[in-house]
Amino acid sequence: MKLWLPVGLFVAVAAWMVFAAHSPSDKQGLYTIQNDVQFNEVLGKVRDLIQQPIVNFDSGVKLTDQQVKDLKEGETLIKQMVAYAPANFGPYVMLAKTQRALGEMDQALRNYQQALDMAPKDSNEPSVVITIAEVKFDLGSYYYERSEYDKADKLVDEAIGAVPDNAKYLSTSAAIKSQIGKPNEARTLVDRALKLNPNDATAKSLDVELKRIGH
Repeated sequence: MKLWLPVGLFVAVAAWMVFAAHSPSDKQGLYTIQNDVQFNEVLGKVRDLIQQPIVNFDSGVKLTDQQVKDLKEGETLIKQMVAYAPANFGPYVMLAKTQRALGEMDQALRNYQQALDMAPKDSNEPSVVITIAEVKFDLGSYYYERSEYDKADKLVDEAIGAVPDNAKYLSTSAAIKSQIGKPNEARTLVDRALKLNPNDATAKSLDVELKRIGH
């Protein structure tokens, strides 16, 4: 059985991920899903609840009160998915993204790391590769926002290594390189990002700044 998990900001990419063997539990009273049919029904409801709020959050759009409410409901449902299928790393990714949008960063960081720890190692499955890259990018972006540039640089570089043609990844990496004194690398990344997406705001801003300092 496979689990459909939306990745790439829950907009452009529909990824099919291997549904790992599950062992139902009743930890913390979270378990309410009884079978795979119910699991997929909950998954569909979760997508409806969290998709647009996460897109808005990642785009810098302020969440409405209703979207916050939807994220909280989604968070509760995803925890039920985790309780039903604790060996599946997909729900941990969804849970981390939801918690990040809600500002619950301590919990989000734990679940991002849990997803990385559980993800299939050395998998060539495109959906798995893309999802792991997105987790690393989310973590890298978080550390970049906190000015922890070394951590951010490593994680975003790993995301680009897996998914080299993502303008968002490239422009974020360029911003990090600019901060750590690597303008030549930043210029290369900006050019690649703008080729993929001429409207990438970060790349456009960096393009102006790099030209101003002679790069």
